[in-house]
This record gives sequence, C-alpha cells and structure tokens, in this order.
Amino acid sequence: MIVETILVVACAAACSLLYYVATKNKRERIDFHGKHVVITGGNSGIGWDLCIDSFKQGAHVSIVARNQDRLNAIKKELESIKEKNPVFKSQIIQIESLDISKSCEETQKAFDRLVENAGPVDILINNAGIFKALEFTNTPAKDFEDMIRVNYLGSVYCTKAVVESMKQRRFGRIAFVSSQAGQIGIFGYTAYSATKFALRGLAEALQMELKPYNVYVTLAYPPDTNTPGLELENLYKPEETKIIAEGSGLASPKDVSTEIMKSVKKGSFSCSFGINGFLLTTLTSGAGNITTFKEGLIQITMLPLCRLIAIGLVHYFDSIVKSCFKKKQNLATK
Repeated sequence: MIVETILVVACAAACSLLYYVATKNKRERIDFHGKHVVITGGNSGIGWDLCIDSFKQGAHVSIVARNQDRLNAIKKELESIKEKNPVFKSQIIQIESLDISKSCEETQKAFDRLVENAGPVDILINNAGIFKALEFTNTPAKDFEDMIRVNYLGSVYCTKAVVESMKQRRFGRIAFVSSQAGQIGIFGYTAYSATKFALRGLAEALQMELKPYNVYVTLAYPPDTNTPGLELENLYKPEETKIIAEGSGLASPKDVSTEIMKSVKKGSFSCSFGINGFLLTTLTSGAGNITTFKEGLIQITMLPLCRLIAIGLVHYFDSIVKSCFKKKQNLATK
C-alpha cells in the first residue's frame, strides 16, 4: 500500500510540474496576415510552397536565394496570384539574389534593403540548404565546408540580420528547416547530417535567449521531400542510403510547408512529419522545449518505446549496410 501511495504521489507531482512548465511555455498564436515573412531558398522545393502559402495567407513575402532565374519564376508566380484576386493587392513581393553563406555583412545589407521596402521582418524561415550523399571517404573536404557555410552559417547570418529588431519589438518567429537526418545519422550523410544536427544546438540555445523577448524558435525535421534537389541527389546517392531512405517514404513540398507554417503560428519548438518523424522527435526530445502539456506527457510516456524501436531500426539499417558491403566484396573478387 505504501509503495502504491508513493507511486501515485510521484505521478501526481510529475504531472503538476509538467503542467506548470507547459503553462509557463505557452506561446501566443499568430497568423501570417500583414506580417513581413522572409524565406531563404524560396525559389524551389519546400521554399517555393512556403512562399505561396505565406502569400495566400496575407503576408508580405521576401524571397532570398542565389539563382536569379528561379527567383524571377517564383516572383512571377506570386504576382499571378496577386493579379487574379484583389484581396492580395496591397501585399509586397520582393526578391533578393544572395549567397547567404558569403558573409554576415553582405547578408545584413541585403536584409536592410528588404526591410526598407516591407518593414521589419516578423517571421524568418531559414529554409536554404544544400546536400550531397556520399561516403565519408568519398566526400571532398570542400563539400563539408560548403554545407557548413550554407546549411549552418547561412542560417546564422540571416538570423543575426533580424533578431535585434525582433527583440526590440518583443515579437518574432524564427524557423530553421533541419531534417530527419538531423535527428539520426545515416549512411552517406556524414557531411549533411552534421550541419543539420548543428541547427538543433543553435535553435535550443537561441530559444532560451529569446524567450523573454516573446520571440519563438521552430525547428522542423522534414523527411525526404519530392524536390528538384532530391532528384539531383539521387543521381549519386550510395545504394545503402537509397535503400534506407525508401523506408521513410517521400513527402510532398506542400505538406511539409503546411506543417512548418502551423508550427510557426503556434510557436512550437519542434515540427515533425508522419509516424517516423513523431518517433524520432520523441526519441530525441532530450532537453528540448515543450509548448503543451500533452506534448510533454507523450514524450515522457513514449520515450522507452521509441528507444526500443530505434534500436531495432538502427539494427535494420546496419543489416542493409552489411548486405551492400558483401555485394561489393563479391563484385570485387570476380
């Protein structure tokens, strides 16, 4: 009887603490209407749909990317939407051709130009990224450097360009588009995964700094998504990586965009996709932020099961790698 009583009291205390923390972490829900939204890498893939969805929800949209032709294409698409419906007449559309990895100073100047036309940035979505799947020994050092510069430092530079204004206004949302490869290391992603894991550390520390200013961070973990970038990657992706990736399915850019925007509106720290994404996000929740009591309760209760599933999953991945290794060895001996 004493043991049962202690367990009940402990559970009640844990739930009370969890409820208290969730209440303190409650975010104000926002919408995109009238907000100045900047989307990096907005000229293709997930970014393309983020631009369209943001615009249709009433935002002033600024798109930052390197490829001028693709920038012109997304601008034309948004202007076409604007022309067909007078409700979008007052919204601002602007593009900025910029290599966000080049320097913090150049990025700041570009953002200053965007702010001059559309006002302070309310929502920043760090979506730009590059990736290449190769085994570690086959990955040139330059690929590691390029991915660090674009995927990580590019996000740092863009965030630095807006964060002081958000702090002064006591309002803002910052999203980082990571990847499921930023939750679990996968064969062939030694360079890519490292940059996406880095975004996790940046997002967690930054959220702790910005919370008193009513500025909230969202970290999204999309799976493989049906984008032009993925098509290019598949041309040289190792067989092991292809087989592992096939088990996670393929998301549409539209679905990924929808979930990211929902999470940004709610101020949710984590944004996952599908059952695999839910399991990975629960498993890797660690010391991350929670935004609702339900979210925290699910993570606490599901963590042991998710860990067990992950052990089996990694064992399965190892068996794929082993099978491919044997195949290579057999071909080499023929």
